[in-house]
Parts: sequence; structure tokens; C-alpha cells
Amino acid sequence: ELNEINQQLTFSAFLYFTWTDPNLKWTPATYNDTYYFTYPQENMWIPDITILNSVETMKELGYDRNYMYIRASGQVEWLPSGVFSTSCDIDVTYYPFDTQECEIIFTTLVSTNFEIDLDTDPVKSTELSRYSESGTWDLLEFSITSVEDGALSTRVAFKVKLKRLRSYYVLSIITPVIFLSFTATLVFALPADSGEKMGTSITVLLAFAVYLTIVSDQMPRTSLQVSYLAVYLTMLLGQTALGVVLSVWILNLHFRDDKHPPGGVIRKVVRILQVFMCWTVHKHSVEPATTNPDPSGFAKKQHVDLIEKDAASCDVPDMTWQMVAYTFDRFFFYAFSVLLSVLTVVFMLVLTLGESS
Repeated sequence: ELNEINQQLTFSAFLYFTWTDPNLKWTPATYNDTYYFTYPQENMWIPDITILNSVETMKELGYDRNYMYIRASGQVEWLPSGVFSTSCDIDVTYYPFDTQECEIIFTTLVSTNFEIDLDTDPVKSTELSRYSESGTWDLLEFSITSVEDGALSTRVAFKVKLKRLRSYYVLSIITPVIFLSFTATLVFALPADSGEKMGTSITVLLAFAVYLTIVSDQMPRTSLQVSYLAVYLTMLLGQTALGVVLSVWILNLHFRDDKHPPGGVIRKVVRILQVFMCWTVHKHSVEPATTNPDPSGFAKKQHVDLIEKDAASCDVPDMTWQMVAYTFDRFFFYAFSVLLSVLTVVFMLVLTLGESS
């Protein structure tokens, strides 16, 4: 189990140590063909081996009632077992598309290299026949190295490389966040008279705050690395909060009194936005049709010229506050949709491609 919050790797294992003690050799025929026997650890010499990066108290491996195998050749086999917890530096930059590397370091408490020299068996040192798969992590690599720490002691390090199984996180966190983020833009598509504009904005804002809390609770409280997913959620939270502020402002514009029409600056901004969004409003007047018996068709030609002139002018009618609010609503809907799409694509690419590199 890898605990990201406490940055701990917890595992259960059988450890195998062997050495040769010439004082324990015997001839099996002399002792009724006895080739080996077991003896409790408390009455035998054992190496003072401990786990260097243990999160608990550093103590020697094994326990008093742990039995050892002694063979006629003088070979001693020691198999201490237990549940061990070691520290592991967690890198949450690409969470939940992350890969973690942890080390389990064995060394001696007091003995030096001249007394105990730790060595590894390249064939048997990475035996995983009893490995039980995890529902959260996939074991990518398990290796062992032996390094001498000067003249003091020898360190044996087991390196474990784990890759997070991401299906759960994609379905329970990332996908809902993407759907929710696009829902946040719909607040600008709601009519101001519906009465649901502010309620929808605040609901989406609270939902983002909840998801940000969920993600934060699953990551270590460290400033060494910052999760891109947390940055993405924070930016979405800020965008939604900005949407709430803009919704309040748009509602304020919508319900202003038309006795005080929009000023010149507001008119210019609205017209620029309307042209930018390819959205214009034309003013048309309808008058009673009259018959013109003029056979020359001059009146008909003049009528067509007037229509073309009116169509070419594209005059905007008298502007109301409702039209101003509607224009800003549409502009922010398009702007937030584009910004959200760009943010989502960029962050998803960073998470998926950055981790693999």
C-alpha cells in the first residue's frame, strides 16, 4: 500500500538471509544422519540488520521466536517476516497519471563492512511469486542494488516502481469535472428573466470547491511539487467565481431603468461585440402599400434603391439595457466556452504526455 498523504510505503514480505558459520559444521553420520535442524532466533547470533528509511523505530529484523535453519555444512538460513513501513517521496505533479519510485534500504545498525558484508543474489533477490496485485497500483519494476557506504556499512536497496491505475480517477474525478466545467458556461445562456442565473452560478461554484477539496485530501501536504490537476481545478474555480461576478453585473444591467439609456461608451462596446460575434440587429419600418399606376416603373426602381440603401446601412436601433445585457451574455458565453476548451485540452495533454516523458 502506498499512502500518498503520509508518503509511506507499507508492505508485507518474507526476507531471506544466509551465511556460513564454520563453528556450526558437523558430520551427519555422527549424529544419526541429521542434516539440518531449526533453532529459535533468541539463542543464535544474527546480523544487526535494520531498515534505514523505516518510519517506525529502527530495530533489528525478526523476533525471538523466529526459527532459523542450520545445515550440516554450517550454512545458516534466516527468514524474518513482517509488515514494514518505509518513507517514500511522492511526486504528485502528474496525479492521477503518475508513476512513483520508492526504495527500501537495508543496512546494519552497528556492524561495519569488516564485520558484516551485505551482498545480494542476482537470481533470487527479486522473487515475486507471492506478490499480490493491488487495485490501485501496477508494479512496473522491482530491482535490488548493493552500495558500500564508505568503510562504515553496506546498504542494500530494493527499488519499487509503481504506476497508478487511473480508470477510477478518470471516471470519478476527471470526467465529472470536465462535464461540470462546460455546465458553468451555460449560466450565460440563461435568460436574465428566468430567475435561475445566480442559483446556477453558485451551485457550480460550490461543486468545483468540493472537487478541489476531494483532490487536495488525496495528495500530500507539500510545496515541493504542485499537481497540475489541482492547478486546473483552481483555475476552473476562479473562472466560475468570475462568472458569478459577471452574472451579477449582467443582471444589474438588465434591470436598469430605460429612462436612463446606455451611454456612448457602452453603445460603442456593444456594437463592437455585436460585429465581433457576427450578430447585428436591423430596424425595419412597415408602411401601408400604395399603388403607383406610373407605367414607366420609376417608382418601383426608387423603392428598390431605398431598400438596398437601408440594408447596406445596417443601422442599430435604439439600444436598451436589455439589449446590452443580452449582448454581454452572448459574448461571455462564447469567450468562456473557448477559454474552457483550451484549458481542458492543454491540461489533459500535459497530464497524459508529461507523465510518459
